[in-house]
Amino acid sequence: MSLAEQYHVILSRPDSFDLAKLSEIMAPCLSLTPTDIILRLKYSWGFLHNTQDRDDALKLQEQLMQAGIETFIRTGAELKMIPAPQVYRKAIPEPQGLVVSKDDRETTHPWSSFQMICAAQVMETSTEKKRVVGDGKAARYIAQTGFTLLTAVRISHDRLKGKEKIEKRTSSSLILDLVARENNDCLRILGDKFDYSFLKERMGYNVLMNFKNLYMDISRFLPPLTKNRGAQALEANAMIKMRYTETSSYENEKLWLLQLQR
Repeated sequence: MSLAEQYHVILSRPDSFDLAKLSEIMAPCLSLTPTDIILRLKYSWGFLHNTQDRDDALKLQEQLMQAGIETFIRTGAELKMIPAPQVYRKAIPEPQGLVVSKDDRETTHPWSSFQMICAAQVMETSTEKKRVVGDGKAARYIAQTGFTLLTAVRISHDRLKGKEKIEKRTSSSLILDLVARENNDCLRILGDKFDYSFLKERMGYNVLMNFKNLYMDISRFLPPLTKNRGAQALEANAMIKMRYTETSSYENEKLWLLQLQR
């Protein structure tokens, strides 16, 4: 059976995304612990469950319905998808629309053409192996103190040759996506690579300040539309809630919210 034939149980309302409540209801039906459910939903968001068995999907939907939680079922082939985003380094919010520049060409996207706005600060953690350089003084120390051969071998391995050390590095990237009504096309701005010169005297001291100014300029022109958790957090100045631990988590939330568009 192909991935397109899988059945997805999808949460119908963002305000029903209560991790504790959902985990308690779903755990017995899926034979998982509530903790396992919570960890999974933090990544998959409103895609509550996917299975190749339609009856399993219907069973979970019935269980959730009894608890007052509305869902719907779609196969993979029926899901609305978002094309690869078009990244713009320069854009200016104007009353008539967002004026974007690329390859020396300007295009105006009317504000009414968008159905969703999403923002995120994605925190990525990477690991790197490094070899710590050994200490040449250890050899002389061994000879002078008369350590046993076994001790000398151990010290020479750790301090003369050096050893591998795993270092963790955390980086972040700022993302702003505007999803259009037509074909679900996605216009993307990457905060670290964007030209904020249009802000002029309102330019801030760092990228995050300028990114927020850009978002607020855009949002004041937009009609009512769907906003992800990151966009809502940005408007509320709750910056910590704008963070996502993985790009895929941010993308899954955006894809879920797209399924709710009528």
